[in-house]
Amino acid sequence: MTHRFRVSALQWVSWLVVLLCGVPAMAKGAERPESVELRWKVARAPQRYVLSVRRVPEGTGLIRHEPSAVSLWGLPEEERVKGGVLLMPSELELSAELSRLPSGDVSAQVKMTRVVDAAPEEDSPAAVRRRRLFKALEGQVVASSSMMDLGIITAQLTPVQHNLVALLFELPGRRVAVGDTWTHSADLVGARSPFDMMFWEEERSVRVNRVRLASLVREAKGRTVAVIDFTLIAQDQGDYVSWGPGRKRVPASDAAHYVGRGEFLVEEGRWRSLSGEISLRASGGVLAMDLTHRFTMTPVDSSPASGLRAR
Repeated sequence: MTHRFRVSALQWVSWLVVLLCGVPAMAKGAERPESVELRWKVARAPQRYVLSVRRVPEGTGLIRHEPSAVSLWGLPEEERVKGGVLLMPSELELSAELSRLPSGDVSAQVKMTRVVDAAPEEDSPAAVRRRRLFKALEGQVVASSSMMDLGIITAQLTPVQHNLVALLFELPGRRVAVGDTWTHSADLVGARSPFDMMFWEEERSVRVNRVRLASLVREAKGRTVAVIDFTLIAQDQGDYVSWGPGRKRVPASDAAHYVGRGEFLVEEGRWRSLSGEISLRASGGVLAMDLTHRFTMTPVDSSPASGLRAR
C-alpha cells in the first residue's frame, strides 16, 4: 500500500532554510557517522557454518491440516485433501556453505544434516511414517542459490528457499552507519492465494520489516564487528466467510515473528555468529500451527560466539 504526502509551500520554505543553514557547518567539516560496507569475502576456501535449531516448549510443535476449513467450503468432497497432523522435530542441524563461482558470484547452499524426532518412543503408524520422512531429509540440500557479494539473491527460488537463504545471508545493499535501518527481502507469511481471498475478510493487518545496524565494536585484535538486529513481524486477523445461506463466519488469524542478532566481521567478510527466534502461529484456516524455534549459526572453524543475544 502506498501513501501520498502533500506538503504546504510554507513547509517547503522552512526545509529550504534549514538546509541552507546547515551548509556552513558541513563546509567546516562537521563529523558524519562512520559508515561501513558489509560484503561477503569468499576466497578460494568456502565459508562453512553450522546451523543448530531447537524447538522451544512454548509451542505445541504441531502442524494440522483441516480439510473442513471454511476456505474449502463449496468444493466437491472428492477434491478435498485428507486432513492430518504432523509433529515437527525437536531439533534440527543444518550445514551452510558459501563458495565462489567462476562467474564471480557467490554460491550459497544449505543442507539438512540431522533431524531429531520429538517423540521417539511413539510407535503408531503415523509416528513411523514421520520418522521415515525425517530420516529421508538428512543429507538433502534444502536451499541452493547464487547471490552477489552484498547478499542479493540472483536465482529464482521458491518462497521458502528464498526466505531461508535471505535470512542467513542477506546484507544491506549500501553503506550503513550505526542507527541506520533497511528492509529485508524475506516474507514470512506471503500473499494469500486468489482462491483464499474469495473467502477472506480482513479486520487487521500488521507488518514490521526492519533491519538495523545496532553498533560497531572495535576489538583489541583490530577487527570491526558490525552488530545487526533483525525484526520481522507479519500478523493478519479476520474472518473466513462461507458461501450459501447463512454466510457463516469463522474467526481466523496467522502470525509470524522473527527476531535475530548477527555479528558480522567487517574486514573478514563473514558471520562470527547469527542467532534468533522465529515463531509461526495460525488458526481458523486450512493449516493450523503453533511453532517456535530458536537457532544459532556459527562458523565451523571458530571459537564459540561471544554471547551477543537476539533481542
